Amino acid sequence: MEIKSSLKSAFKSTSTVRVVLYVYLFFSLSCSNDKDRKGIEFVLMQAGDNREELEYVLDYYGKIPDDSLKLQAAKFLIVNMPYYYALEGSSLDNFKRGFINTTDSGYQGKEALDITERKVGFPDLRRLTPVRDIEIVKAQYIIDNIEHSFKVWREQPWGKYISFGDFCEYILPYRIENEPLENWKQRYYDRYQPVLDSLLKNDNILDACKIIYDHIVEDPWSFILEMPEPHLGADFLFDRRIGSCRDRCDLAIYAMRSLGIPVGTDMVLHSPDQANRHFWSFVLDNEGKTVEFTLWEEPPVPDLKTELEKKRGKVYRNDFSYKKESLELYKAEKNIPGLLGKMNLRDVSDQYFKSNEIEFTGKEINRLSRGVLYLCVFDINGWYPVGWGEVSNGTLKLQDVEDNVLFTLCSLTENMLQPVYYPFVIGKDNSKRYFTPSANKETVHLKRKYTMKFMEQHMKRFRGGRFEGANDIHFTDQVTLYTIDSIDLPQFYAIKPDTNVPLRYIRYYSPDHSLCNMAELSFYDKEGNELDGTIIGSDGAIFNEERLMKQAVFDKDPLTFFNAPDTTGMWVGLDFGEKKEVGTIVFLPRNDDNFIREGEIYELLYFAESGWESMGTRIGTDSQVLVYENAPKNALYWLRNHTKGKEERPFSYEDHKQVWW
Repeated sequence: MEIKSSLKSAFKSTSTVRVVLYVYLFFSLSCSNDKDRKGIEFVLMQAGDNREELEYVLDYYGKIPDDSLKLQAAKFLIVNMPYYYALEGSSLDNFKRGFINTTDSGYQGKEALDITERKVGFPDLRRLTPVRDIEIVKAQYIIDNIEHSFKVWREQPWGKYISFGDFCEYILPYRIENEPLENWKQRYYDRYQPVLDSLLKNDNILDACKIIYDHIVEDPWSFILEMPEPHLGADFLFDRRIGSCRDRCDLAIYAMRSLGIPVGTDMVLHSPDQANRHFWSFVLDNEGKTVEFTLWEEPPVPDLKTELEKKRGKVYRNDFSYKKESLELYKAEKNIPGLLGKMNLRDVSDQYFKSNEIEFTGKEINRLSRGVLYLCVFDINGWYPVGWGEVSNGTLKLQDVEDNVLFTLCSLTENMLQPVYYPFVIGKDNSKRYFTPSANKETVHLKRKYTMKFMEQHMKRFRGGRFEGANDIHFTDQVTLYTIDSIDLPQFYAIKPDTNVPLRYIRYYSPDHSLCNMAELSFYDKEGNELDGTIIGSDGAIFNEERLMKQAVFDKDPLTFFNAPDTTGMWVGLDFGEKKEVGTIVFLPRNDDNFIREGEIYELLYFAESGWESMGTRIGTDSQVLVYENAPKNALYWLRNHTKGKEERPFSYEDHKQVWW
């Protein structure tokens, strides 16, 4: 069974902007190159009736010979301007108004987004109109932006550490991508500069960044993973703390760049262990080195250790200027898969993990002598491109590929990415481990279809949790029925109480430094009959989300859970109305619903020479384990759930357990 990736949503259509960029890039312009008259003229031709506005800016700074850097900065903005535009349309206006009204009414997080979608819908990207900066931007807008940017660069005590090139990319830009064209720098400066004036005592960029970071995160952020495109914009985020990781990065840019702090956004085009992109912020320190941070998650501290291991595969930086590397790919390929055709992306993988060069030859590249191959990571819809290289004389060399990440090499045929050989991971010594199925067989026992990486920290919250019973509503006479030592997997557990005393009230009491996080609870008598009662427990939830209050524990939905409003003294349970004897307690901790569910249909695949091959289907049982015999050793597996869900990851089977990639 071969799974192909059409990448329908990933391929970019050849828009007017793309054609302009393709031609323009032949001029090979840069921020400091003074031999760019032809390139400037080409851009001015694209401006149409707005040409005079751009010429005014160039003439204005051309008359100030003592400050040639401002003229270079003006050229930098103008020659890169064809790439930038705002998206406009009634569906976007309606969404923003509806979303603001919903959040102003007290709703937060995904609940606010769902309500807005039901009322007015999401922006229809297909019907939004790109309004190109080059055709509408005014001279005074550009001049104001340049003057403000130079003011903070030259007046802030750390400005002397910032090169002109970094200034052009990470302080000077007037926009991020496709948000509304707004005059935002002075407004943000007026809000945050007084904070620096009162707290900063030196010329350290990281200290300045950390001060603003700490000030911003004093107000809570309501995170929404599914926040739709396009970018929200500076005015929207000025007083609103809601959105996705990308929106948090945008807020960091608006606040920090207005102050002359060189920040930007780095990203993975597709996460190597999740089914999405990911964005985070970075700041350049006094030595020009990258220090990453994420508002509300990680402060700008060098080499900060985090609990969750980050796998990235390849990392790209969203610069303001176009990259010549993109032109080389356009020369080689008519269509560019995924986001690799985004013209302002720069590969900065070597700033996040050890630089290397990996060489592929012979059967590894399907014995090609020339052509383009794509470095891809897994996605349930097919392999997703995160890098590329040209085969020359039968050899492919790829730079800066992260170790211990699952990749495969693909060719692009009729807009479809096809693996040319088996998937592999790179070792710390730059060796390659291919998942080549062996003729030797084994029996595999499967408990999940998705990595535990993102659930392990939640499992720790149950260590020391107690099930208690009482006949007094205040639990002054409580008896401990069972204490959880530890749990490893987010699945159903059935336990027998340590006492048979008849009890009216029973509860789960969460350990300290936890948020309860119980997803499902049910109680049974000795005959196996489920006991009903009235829900009791701690009131409220984080952000007051109704779907995550104590009622979630008894709603028969495994994906909702009690997200208690505090970290101590939180509990949830039932009042039976009268004393009853409990024979069994069944509980489900906070989970991702990726364990083996009874009655659901699963299929195990492994990657063979021709692609993904099926080993047959199974129906989940109450054992929460699937068993497959005669499975090839050293294979890469993929367990699919055909009943529901979309979170699935490849794995190998080693030492009698699943190892996730």
